[in-house]
Amino acid sequence: MGAFLQPDVKEKLVKLLQEYVDVFAWSYQDMPG
Repeated sequence: MGAFLQPDVKEKLVKLLQEYVDVFAWSYQDMPG
């Protein structure tokens, strides 16, 4: 996230990432194939 991100946009982005935490690959071990 950028330093100049508006607080409301940052909050929405954080909520989105928290909602879909199981979708994102957090390390190379999470990426099969």
